[in-house]
Amino acid sequence: MSPKDRQLRKRTARLPQRSRFGGVTKFAASLPTVVFFAIDKRCSQEGLTRSAALNQAAQMWLREKEEGELDAKYVQGYQKKPEKPADRDAFYQAGLASFSQDDW
Repeated sequence: MSPKDRQLRKRTARLPQRSRFGGVTKFAASLPTVVFFAIDKRCSQEGLTRSAALNQAAQMWLREKEEGELDAKYVQGYQKKPEKPADRDAFYQAGLASFSQDDW
């Protein structure tokens, strides 16, 4: 192998490899042994592959982060432009009026 080929191989070794399934990247991850075996056991019980379980966990984590960012923006919006007491009172009264007078 020529030095030029070795350089190219070194540079591309870190790039994700496309599988024949498309859009899937394999990677290696380190987990504490106890966690690994707990995941393995749960996967066996639920008939999941480790990849499927880790994919679900990653998607949940990403959703949680996105929701946290949206919550932070929501709070920032109210800190930047807080509700006026008059608006709050009007919404409160409108909410009360929407309740049925029926006996529950």
